[in-house]
Amino acid sequence: MSDEVVAELTAAGLTVERIGGGDRTETAALVADAIGGAPDGTAVIASGGSFADALAIAPIAAAQGLPIYLTGGDGLSGATTEALAAHGVDRVIIVGGTAAVDEGVEEDLAEAGVEVAERLGGATRYATAVTILEWAAANGANLTELLVATGTDFPDALTAGAYGARTDRLVLLVDGRALLDGQPGEGFLAGTGDDTELVVLLGGEAAIAAGVEDALARALR
Repeated sequence: MSDEVVAELTAAGLTVERIGGGDRTETAALVADAIGGAPDGTAVIASGGSFADALAIAPIAAAQGLPIYLTGGDGLSGATTEALAAHGVDRVIIVGGTAAVDEGVEEDLAEAGVEVAERLGGATRYATAVTILEWAAANGANLTELLVATGTDFPDALTAGAYGARTDRLVLLVDGRALLDGQPGEGFLAGTGDDTELVVLLGGEAAIAAGVEDALARALR
């Protein structure tokens, strides 16, 4: 966010606080500081090179008070390693397959004395999103209502994080331009049976096409 935007917000009578580091991993660590770290020692690790996995788990993390730390490349950044130690994190849930979060990250975590409790990953961002939902459901999450956002761009799913946590709804990412048949989300919705009664689409038809909306409706029948 530029200084010009900050000046406009201030001129509008708003108090502005900036939480920002030298890069995205440092900013994530500072956000964790702002929310009080990891109260029970558990946190989430997600790729900082792609948005989808972090956004897919964001409502769950927000509801449970779990900070999300970002990693890039094949190992933990110095900012993330320092934050894990400072916040007393001894247990993490990795989101994404090894193409998103390399095995080198697990090695760095082990060296830091941090246990990897779960790796929630799939072959694609959509499969990872389904794996997250299945894991959440197995741990008692409510599937009565779901938020659905495109996984090809970040704004809609980004704004869904706080909304999902506030309304007790999880996020399913789909390819909004392709018919649902064959997508991981189609099988997930078809398999939820009577559990899911409502899906709330985030974004207009440019984000989630009418054909995908129809396919979602069919999957719920």
